[in-house]
Amino acid sequence: MSDGEAIGIETRPRPRVRFVAEQLGVPEDELKSAVVRRWLEQADTHPLRAYLAQVAYDRKGETSVALCIASDRDPDEQLVVAAADEFRGLFGRHEHLDIFFVDERQERRLRQVCCPFFSSARVAAPDFWLRSSEGYNLEDPRACYKERRLSGGHPDGYLVCEIDPPIIGQAYGLGAHDIDRVVFASRHGGVSLFPIGEWPAYVHVARLTVHLAEDEFALRPTDLRLIAWAELYESR
Repeated sequence: MSDGEAIGIETRPRPRVRFVAEQLGVPEDELKSAVVRRWLEQADTHPLRAYLAQVAYDRKGETSVALCIASDRDPDEQLVVAAADEFRGLFGRHEHLDIFFVDERQERRLRQVCCPFFSSARVAAPDFWLRSSEGYNLEDPRACYKERRLSGGHPDGYLVCEIDPPIIGQAYGLGAHDIDRVVFASRHGGVSLFPIGEWPAYVHVARLTVHLAEDEFALRPTDLRLIAWAELYESR
């Protein structure tokens, strides 16, 4: 986290902000987990998405760390208070974290370089589309919505997405339970999904074999079962 005297809190979108990258690290995962737990404890967790991002406010190239919140209704100050409390508890008052709400246009730009760490409702437009040119009953495009980035056995990490329509689960011994959430990992060494730099992106598609709690940000390879080789496309 960057140095500073206090947590900067704003409830309105910042008009001139450039989203640079996702802020990653073990302390950051601890903060994400703590914030998610606090939000889930609240009686009314309304539809929202949250991101921990590196941002720049001018052309000098200097970046700050910001908690960016996208809400489907008027900003909720209690969300900010809870997040600020957790940040102070973990990092102390000598560290700085900006907290502000993003509008729909800003969130679209933010999602190009950063995954949410909390999603209680998906965005209106898909982030990309899933299809397999090799079969696997994935010939028809499926809309993909980013949900979370996870660390684990893959050097690039894993990307959890909600998909629509779901994959019929019967073929995988799941009975009437269809697969509406999958995990992507890059198929090619040195090629990252964070962010995707070239389309199509060639991926392994896996399903989770364990329940993934909302405050977890790491996977073991045994938590996944490969179901397909496929491609991600920028448009349908």
